[in-house]
Amino acid sequence: MARYKASAGQKAYEDNRKNSCRHYDFLSRSAFLEYVFKHFTEDGWSLDVCAGRAVLDGEFTREQIACTKTLYRYVDLGLFGIRNHNLPEKIKRKSRKHRSWIKQLQEAYSKHFGEVFKTITTDNGSEFADLSELEKMADTHVYYAHPCTSLHILR
Repeated sequence: MARYKASAGQKAYEDNRKNSCRHYDFLSRSAFLEYVFKHFTEDGWSLDVCAGRAVLDGEFTREQIACTKTLYRYVDLGLFGIRNHNLPEKIKRKSRKHRSWIKQLQEAYSKHFGEVFKTITTDNGSEFADLSELEKMADTHVYYAHPCTSLHILR
């Protein structure tokens, strides 16, 4: 029977903890980040262009560069001299809420939705959660199928 040793448990915990957090290789990419900062401030390049041109021009290998997503994360974390307010495209873009496909159908068929779609049958997936609102707004009946119902009908 093995005995528990607190010191061995603590060491295992610390070793596992070292590998559990996100590691930023910011310092190992300092030459690339200087390149990005220089071209961003002096030439007006976007972060996307900086990442792409670094590889195309052959100045850096793919392993030496950070992808565009990582560059934007570095900006968000304040790790180098570019700030979010320096990124006009990022400020202009507002995250749009995805319109539901049901609303898109409604707009496409506008007044005639209830005439075109008399009934709608769906499963109980979360993507169909707002169908009950549609039933109230249009003259359409919504039916939710229960799992394995089709098997019971065939018997």
